[in-house]
Amino acid sequence: MKPDDQDRLLSVKAVCEIKDCSRITLWRHVKEGEFPKPRRIGKRNIKFLKSDVDAWLASRQVVGG
Repeated sequence: MKPDDQDRLLSVKAVCEIKDCSRITLWRHVKEGEFPKPRRIGKRNIKFLKSDVDAWLASRQVVGG
C-alpha cells in the first residue's frame, strides 16, 4: 500500500459498495453518528476519506471465533 493510499477520497457510490448498503442507509448512518462524516470537496461534491472508512471497517471486525 502506498503511504498516501489512506488519504484517498472515495465517492458515495464506492462507500455504498464497500459497506454493501443503499445511499439512503449510508446517509442515515452518517446522520445517526454510526458512520464517519464525509468531506465536502466542492459545492456539490462529497467524498469520504478512505482512512475513515477503513477505521470504521476495522472497528466492526469481530475478534475471535
